[in-house]
Amino acid sequence: MQPGKPGDGPRSRISRGPMPPDTQPSAPQPFNVAHAEAYDRSIEPLLPIKNTLHLLLRCHFAGLPDTARILVVGAGTGAEARFFAPLLPAWRFTLVDPSAVRR
Repeated sequence: MQPGKPGDGPRSRISRGPMPPDTQPSAPQPFNVAHAEAYDRSIEPLLPIKNTLHLLLRCHFAGLPDTARILVVGAGTGAEARFFAPLLPAWRFTLVDPSAVRR
């Protein structure tokens, strides 16, 4: 492999001028119920892992006070908070997701 000269490589090809109109990214669409449901369906193959994670979290959370306050960063659709909220009704959940699509 020969060393490239400055300006060679995939990053430089991306940054050379504007993108063709047919490849320009569109503005993000609002994240709504339909998006959340589609996202939750897309992770169905991972349900065994998710169920195991919920079991482990229940064990880990067992020592917390009855009125715990939980901050969930990277909450996605809020599925975990929706799972735990009925089990722990005195807990208060604050959900944050930095993804621009979910804002």
